[in-house]
Amino acid sequence: MANLLFLVIGLIIAVAGLVLALVAKRLPVNPFIGFRIGYTYASRRIWVKYNRLAGISFAIIGLITVILSLIAVPVTLLAAILVVLVLANTVVLSFLAAREAERELGKEAFRIEKKEPVEKISRIEPVKPTPLRLVLMILPPILSLILVSLYLPFLPSQVPVHFNVAGEPDRWEPLPTFTSITLPVLVGFQFIAIVFLLVELKAPLVFYKPGVPKQLVVPVLYDIGIVVSWLVFLALFDILYYAVNNQHFLPNTLLTLIILLMIGFILFRVFTLAWMWKKRARKLYLTEE
Repeated sequence: MANLLFLVIGLIIAVAGLVLALVAKRLPVNPFIGFRIGYTYASRRIWVKYNRLAGISFAIIGLITVILSLIAVPVTLLAAILVVLVLANTVVLSFLAAREAERELGKEAFRIEKKEPVEKISRIEPVKPTPLRLVLMILPPILSLILVSLYLPFLPSQVPVHFNVAGEPDRWEPLPTFTSITLPVLVGFQFIAIVFLLVELKAPLVFYKPGVPKQLVVPVLYDIGIVVSWLVFLALFDILYYAVNNQHFLPNTLLTLIILLMIGFILFRVFTLAWMWKKRARKLYLTEE
């Protein structure tokens, strides 16, 4: 069933990528549709080129996902591969777009010296996290590694990895499968906030969106990464605790409430930012027109 879900996701990504590649030349620069990352807004030429490249690369990622789902790759590994491919593709394309935009910036400076009219292209600077956010980013993977070192010697031969709404295990994995695939994936996902931070520091253009200051956008992304990291940490802790003690470390109702509150926080932050961004972006583009 899970592989069927990824099959559908892969098909959607492949079709969407193919459509984007075909319509890139006719797609106007806008804040809502297309590869709207970093310096792709620097010029019309860069916008068309990298929307076409993004469409082709995402179509390939979609096809890879379809193939992996058909050959029954484990779900956790398939999810990790998809996330890594999407992030890597986004970062690489953004870096390439940045290099071309830097050349545009050089041309812009030359034209300014010649006193020719030119559309201003601003440099994009990174936004660093607050000390509290930095601590919350680092803690989940560190705590997970400590937990794994404590619980690993006591894990049974069959590890429960999924629970129904009543909190009862409904799927198990052999210990070798759990330790070689599921465990590394769950720990790896807890580095997502740190990945966001490294990308922002090394490639601040990736999280750039016109119409909304990065000081608003980036903290939301940090918060999303932090919440996801802690959600995965809670899931891993619960799996390890249940496997050894045959019970959850928190009552199922309380654990569900915590998870719902964390997901609600993510949705609130995303919808608030989306509303603010669309409002300012519409105003910006209406003013330009």
